[in-house]
Amino acid sequence: MPASIRSGVFGALGRLYPLRGRATLLALADSGAEGYAAAASLTTPALRTLLFTAEARRELGGHRAEDRYVASMRDAPARAALDRAQYADFQHWLPGNVLTRSDRIGMTVGLEVREPLLDHRLVEFAASLPVAMRLRRGQGQWLLRKAMGRYLPPDILQRRSPAVWPPLSAWFRGPLADEAARLANARMLTGSGWFDPRAIERIVSDHRTGRAEHGRTLWQLLMLERSMTRLFG
Repeated sequence: MPASIRSGVFGALGRLYPLRGRATLLALADSGAEGYAAAASLTTPALRTLLFTAEARRELGGHRAEDRYVASMRDAPARAALDRAQYADFQHWLPGNVLTRSDRIGMTVGLEVREPLLDHRLVEFAASLPVAMRLRRGQGQWLLRKAMGRYLPPDILQRRSPAVWPPLSAWFRGPLADEAARLANARMLTGSGWFDPRAIERIVSDHRTGRAEHGRTLWQLLMLERSMTRLFG
């Protein structure tokens, strides 16, 4: 298998899906780069160590998906912890998740999406603001909400972003439970030499019985198996 594909697969299982609440963002940032990266990860290094075979771990050579966030926060041109966390978001979360999704959704209907709040002059201005003007009493985008107060009703200004995650955990304990059970014997996964079938069986069992929460990990494994089957099957 090409090295680029291996890298993408190994990275995907540790891909970062940060909690977007601003109070949470600040709390995680205050815990340091390692703490922020760990809290924002989909899987832990320990779980990946369990899932990957010894050969896969050797190929990784100590690489962790979290290292991208750690390096970005460590090297950020920042004054405060929130600045570092938001800088890491600009480096990874926005281009790798939010903007990618909006572009794909728009293009499915032939719509060229634009993000006015990402105008570089506005971003530069917002980055220069003190933390208290961006986050106040647990409320993010404080200055923007204040400025728009004369134009927008309170129910718009105070509305929380809706959850966008499908109920993966329930699916893998219900209608997709059999799909999860088949992962340990999936030809593409086991034939790759990357994953330990016994480890997959264990996380499937732990999730189904409620001993642990592995819904998103199982979803990634299922999507990886389907993608590999489409490409190489």
